[in-house]
Amino acid sequence: MRFPLSLLSLGCLCASVVSAQAVTADEVITKARARVGTEAALKAVKSLSFEATYIEADGKKSYFQKDYKAPCKRREYRLFGDYSTERISAYNGLEGFEKTVQPNRQQGLRSFSPEEKNLYADLYELDMGFFAAPPRGSVTYSGEQYLKDLAKYTYTLDYKFAGGLHAKRYFDRSTYALLRQEIYREGTAEDKRLVQTDEGEIIVDGIRFPQKSTQAADGKKTV
Repeated sequence: MRFPLSLLSLGCLCASVVSAQAVTADEVITKARARVGTEAALKAVKSLSFEATYIEADGKKSYFQKDYKAPCKRREYRLFGDYSTERISAYNGLEGFEKTVQPNRQQGLRSFSPEEKNLYADLYELDMGFFAAPPRGSVTYSGEQYLKDLAKYTYTLDYKFAGGLHAKRYFDRSTYALLRQEIYREGTAEDKRLVQTDEGEIIVDGIRFPQKSTQAADGKKTV
């Protein structure tokens, strides 16, 4: 699966508010990371695995899994709704490929383009960084936002990754929990970004993870 370049609009979910307190990106990151786990626990993470269900516009579901392994490996597995087509995409830090297995077991294999390799490197830093500033990019504080649908005030950070990926993250102003993030490519309209909203939490090996993440992008909903 390639990252969608055109994303589903969720409408206006937030409104800017004026901050009466000076806050820096480093301060928000430090407190957000401390809430998730100790620095020792976060730095000890060498691999992560996530599972999800894709819900298509017509209601069909498909299985999705993504795996990470340090220092920069990312793998995606997709089993489509009719359980007859599989797609595997993988990147090892240098090279990447996509393999598709059709219902007749015919296989297709292609190598990643330079843009796709940059994207997978960015996605690795996005999910394995635990909110840290990208080692090959930057992060800036863009003020406070009020998320109307969640009735929450947030501190907002804008992440820019070296390969062209961007992420706007909304941290709860009281708890520093990540409530929502928008993931997009350079030049994507604000109402076309992939939007991920987190709910609840579970603790695994001393690290807090969201119990449920809902994404909306390109006409698909991922839970």
